[in-house]
Amino acid sequence: MQNGRTDKALQILHEMQQSGVKPNKITITSVLPLCIDLGSIRRGKEIHGFLLRHLFLEDETVFTALVFMYAKCGDLELSNRVFYMMPKKDTIAWNTMIIGNSMHGKGEEALLLFREMVSSGVKPNSVTFTGVLSGCSHSQLVDKGLMIFYAMRKEHGVEPDSEHYSCMVDALSRAGRLEQAYNFIQNMPMKPSAGAWGALLGACRVYKNVEMARVAGKHLLEIEPENAGNYVLLSNIYEAAKLREEASEIRKLMRERGIMKVPGCSWIQVKDKVHTFVVGDKNNAQTAVIYSFLTEVGEK
Repeated sequence: MQNGRTDKALQILHEMQQSGVKPNKITITSVLPLCIDLGSIRRGKEIHGFLLRHLFLEDETVFTALVFMYAKCGDLELSNRVFYMMPKKDTIAWNTMIIGNSMHGKGEEALLLFREMVSSGVKPNSVTFTGVLSGCSHSQLVDKGLMIFYAMRKEHGVEPDSEHYSCMVDALSRAGRLEQAYNFIQNMPMKPSAGAWGALLGACRVYKNVEMARVAGKHLLEIEPENAGNYVLLSNIYEAAKLREEASEIRKLMRERGIMKVPGCSWIQVKDKVHTFVVGDKNNAQTAVIYSFLTEVGEK
């Protein structure tokens, strides 16, 4: 089941059906994530049809797996429709829907779902708040995110953890409120994570705050000394500010530590086969054809 072949997974379902063996919910919930691996929503819909025909949609776990599959594949409308068909929605189901909206930049929708969840009497947990705060961060809903964050302990009895603090640092950083983001990090009751410092450093590049970048960069290089991206980002910030000597020092540090920049990589799926392309790699069997086609397109 873990080889990423959705066709094979469907074949197994059909073979089980033909042999009179009825798949259980464990089988079904193992198959659905394979559709997510390749973004194969068509295959997911086929499995959905199978579930409808065999009356599997009475189980909360199967319902939730469907909601998650549609959300991850980007069809929030279908995800929403399946979610509201559920006769009973537990915390996991609500979290799945909230996170699904958040990951697609639907922060307002995530907030509405959160309020609906609380109103329905379902108690939110740590995962719920990670989803909501992430949605607020990616939708520029900073003040609403702060309200939710401060209500966690007071109204819902959930202690904020490193992930929640990092979400708020990210939200404040994206909004350009760098001093406030830095103060948030300073006041964390636990050791700040690389995610928090990374969010601040990324914002320093956008808002051209070199002094804050120095502080964030120093902490990041201590926490993640082998992460090439941190060195490159800090070096680029210095270069943009025309601080070439400092940028050179960062690159020198990379060489001394044997840190190599990871080359860019992209992939595309064609007929259930994944083709991967890496910057500078010409080992692909169709490299000549690809370059010829790109040259032709460029000339047009």
